[in-house]
Amino acid sequence: MNGFCCCFQSRKGSDKDRPEKNQTQDQNIKKSESSISKLKNQQDIQNKNLGIQNQQNSQERNSITSWNQDCINNGFDKLQIQSSNFNNLIIFINILCYYSEDSIKYYQNQPNQYECEVKLYQTEYDENNNPKFRLNEGKFLINLEKKTFNLIKSGICFQEQSNFINQDFGEDTIQKNRIQENKNQQIKILDPETNEQLNKSNRDNYEYICQQQQNIKIWCKYNQQFSINDLNILKNKLWMTSSIIDSYVLYLNLSSDNKYFQLKQTERKNKKRILFFPSSLTTNFGDDYDIKKVRYLFESEKPQFKDINFQLSLLYHYIGFPVNKKNRHWLFLLFELSSKKVFIFDSLHRSEQDGKLINAIAQILNLNEIQINVHPHSGQQRDTYSCGYRVCSFMKYYQEKQFQENVQYKYKEDDMICILKDVINPS
Repeated sequence: MNGFCCCFQSRKGSDKDRPEKNQTQDQNIKKSESSISKLKNQQDIQNKNLGIQNQQNSQERNSITSWNQDCINNGFDKLQIQSSNFNNLIIFINILCYYSEDSIKYYQNQPNQYECEVKLYQTEYDENNNPKFRLNEGKFLINLEKKTFNLIKSGICFQEQSNFINQDFGEDTIQKNRIQENKNQQIKILDPETNEQLNKSNRDNYEYICQQQQNIKIWCKYNQQFSINDLNILKNKLWMTSSIIDSYVLYLNLSSDNKYFQLKQTERKNKKRILFFPSSLTTNFGDDYDIKKVRYLFESEKPQFKDINFQLSLLYHYIGFPVNKKNRHWLFLLFELSSKKVFIFDSLHRSEQDGKLINAIAQILNLNEIQINVHPHSGQQRDTYSCGYRVCSFMKYYQEKQFQENVQYKYKEDDMICILKDVINPS
């Protein structure tokens, strides 16, 4: 019987291949575990960042909620606006503040105190109600209760709105200018017979006239310059000057703001507010009513409304303009923003209408297709001087109508003169 011999020959390198295969599997497992660990770490980081973001969002919501409530509690009016840089606006007496909600930071340990990026328009008045303007943009520390706005990070400081004292160029001003022009000129007085100069020097006469001019008392109130001549105008019922009317404009605006912001928030909602512009604005338009010039003058007069493109219907129901027609006649333009109407108050009830002036103003106020009407209280003047007094009386009527809807218009000249005297009299 033949014997069988079984011989098993291993494949070359097979014993070595087995550990390499195991090593590869181990490496793959480790890579997989590393990838899982990285994914877990990334997810943990994402969750952590999401938690931080949620916490920040919650803090922002809390800051905004606290801000909004504190604005209400401290008497501010708050409006949402459409602007390139800001989405909200708060207003109080002599304060107009643009801001974006996402920049509000609340100091939890300091009630009513916030840090915020704002654009601030603030006005301060001296004892004679002459304004000083503050225009700043940057990061502010704001205390809503105390109405304080302190710049904590350097920002933009705008050129201050012009607060020069407007002058009415009456005869005394013109005379003074003539004296100045003739200061270095020799005035010759000649003898008609000998043709000899009788006055060798004009210096004594000039100094005497200057001394007389200096003796005239001049004062400033409500951003206007006054002298005894202005009081005499009222005393003698002479034709009204722009300085008197424009001082009364500022007086009415300040009175309106003070009375309005004393009301509760619920009482303010139905008030048909009015803003008066000084007569100097329309006087400076000129005769061509170039719209670029008109816009520049509006922005110079009320720069705080440039950021809302003079969408004044957000704040007011009426806008009023006393108009000096070439130093011959006073009338008043009353724009009702919601109805896109303008009412002309003309005490002489003249037929002509300055459509170019009205359309120029309407374009700045974003009023298309303005409807022109003659106010029913027009046409009551029977003299040659009272148009300015009647314009003041008409402004007074609409200023009071904001708070007393049933008030009736009555022209009482002597009462109006007494009010104007109180406004312009030196303190």
